[in-house]
Parts: sequence; C-alpha cells; structure tokens
Amino acid sequence: MVGWLLVSCSPGSNTVTAPDKEVVPIILIAGQSNSRGVGKVADLSLSDQKLVEDLATGAIPSHLWNHSTQRFENVKAGINTAVKNGALLNFTPELFGVEVGLAVQTSAMNFWDQAHIIKWGKGGATLDQRYLGSHGNWSPEFSGPTAHYPFFIDQIDKALETIESSGKVGVIQLLIWIQGESDSRWDLGNNEGSYGEAYVGNLRNFINALYSPGTFKSPQPNFSILIARIHKGLEQFANCERYARYPGCTPFQSVDTVALAQETIEKEFPSVSIFDLTDLLFPELDSVKLNTWIEDGQLTPGETYYGDIHYVSEDLWDAMPARIAKELVELPTFEEVPKGR
Repeated sequence: MVGWLLVSCSPGSNTVTAPDKEVVPIILIAGQSNSRGVGKVADLSLSDQKLVEDLATGAIPSHLWNHSTQRFENVKAGINTAVKNGALLNFTPELFGVEVGLAVQTSAMNFWDQAHIIKWGKGGATLDQRYLGSHGNWSPEFSGPTAHYPFFIDQIDKALETIESSGKVGVIQLLIWIQGESDSRWDLGNNEGSYGEAYVGNLRNFINALYSPGTFKSPQPNFSILIARIHKGLEQFANCERYARYPGCTPFQSVDTVALAQETIEKEFPSVSIFDLTDLLFPELDSVKLNTWIEDGQLTPGETYYGDIHYVSEDLWDAMPARIAKELVELPTFEEVPKGR
C-alpha cells in the first residue's frame, strides 16, 4: 500500500478535513529523464497506438498540465517531454512518459478516472553534488536558471488555481519520484561517507519541504510518495569516455549509497514507499547492451535501450502504469475518510 489518503488540511497542521467542493485528485510525476520519459508511440502496437490517439482526442478522458500553455489538456505524447537540460520548456513531440499509460490505466478506476497529472522531469537532474552541504538542481536550496524545485512548485500552484477557478478543489494524492541515476555517477574517492549523508539529507529535505505548511498556496496533506528503487545493476554500466569530465570516472559506482539513502527515507516517512521497477530497466544484464551508447537519442534496429539507462516504450506504456494503478487501488476513497477533525 502506498500510504493513506487525506482530503485537505488546515494551514500549519495536518488536520484532516473533508472539503465541501468537488475534489480533483492530483498525481505528481517528477525526477530526471526516466520520469520525463523517452517512449515512442511508433514503438507500440497498432491497438495501443489507437488508445494513445483516443487520449489525445478526448475519447478517453484525461488531464495533463501543460507547462507551456498553462492549462490542463488531454494526455498526449510530447507534452512536458523536454530533453535539453538547460531549457525548462523544450518539448519533444514524439516522446512520452509513464503519464500516457497511467491515464489509460486510471480511466476505468472510478475516483481515479478524474485524476489530473502534473509532470516535471529533466535529464541528468540531481539532488546532490558530491559532498556534504552541496545541493543538486532538484534541492529546494538550489538556485539558478535550472532550479527544478521552485519551478515545479510554481506550476503546481498555477494548476491548483486553475482547478479552483472552476469551483473545485485540487488535492495532491501521490508523487511518483524517479531519480538517482545521476547521483550514482560520482567518483567519491574517500568521501563516500559524507556523500551518503549528503544525499540522504537532501532527499529528506526535499520531502520535508514538500510537506511544509505554506509550500503550496492551498494547503495540502502529506501525500503519498512512491520512490523508484535505484537499479544496482547500474554499477556494471560504465563508459568513462562519455563521462570524462568526472575525475577518476567510474560511472554509477555509488549506486549502493543512493539505494541505502532511499531505504533510509522509506523508514523515516510512513507516507513514502520504494517502488521496485528494477526488473524493467535491465531485464537482462548483458554487457553488450549495457555498454551500447546511442548518441543524439536515436535507436538503431535490434538495440534495446534508448540512450543509456532509459525504460523502453512498452514498459512506460504498460508495465509501469499497471504497477502504479495497482498501488492506487489500495488507497482509500474519499467516502472512507472521516469528515471534520
């Protein structure tokens, strides 16, 4: 079970109340490139492509926040699939992430068929920068043009305002957090202890910031968080020519450190669960496949992975959404949440 469902809360507290207005459940998806997604519609079967088309046309109702148009739109490939790390708004039309399959999975799930999705994922995004006291561009403390946290919060607030303007109230139910690959690449030398402390500290601060009263303009509960487990097979995946800018490069040698940090956070927060997708990322730990690098985001015939360590289209469309939907089924409905204090 992911956690429990709260309907609303008073500012400065986690007091549970039931709103008088119609509630719109919100699912957040965030992290780095695997949360953004590099699936291609052309890779799917013709029947699945038809479902994607039905989402885009509205034949299957769905709601995805478009950072560019500043409104909720029908879920379709290309919305919020920015690829270039330096540009906050740079979409790639042919790509999609887990949100497309998730919209189909939740369309027949009663309450969850009205879920509104807000997604922000960027390739190479980090929580840390190798040493204690440092902050990656997903950290609330990070500032600069590529600071993801304040942009994400701002977009959530604007989405909540849009829902409120329609006479309803948006309540965040779930964050799907897929991040950690980039933070597994550092050459730690003798600093692994401090780095592990730094990463778990930044992940803890990130969650505490999300849960802090006043983070969002409209009060939100301590929503459930699913953290995708970092794949320990990454340590076998090295190509130092590509990562030569890291001294003494052995990419992904700190996977255990990040994995331990995720497990530590799961124990600290009752609303946090680790979400195991590792069998999808590397179904076969084949050294040829793991060391095949595709430049410019292009697949060649017979190759399994997009770029380096990305989920393939079919997994983003089917397996991942199905597992998330299974977790959603276990969340209580609004009728099961007592009204008032």
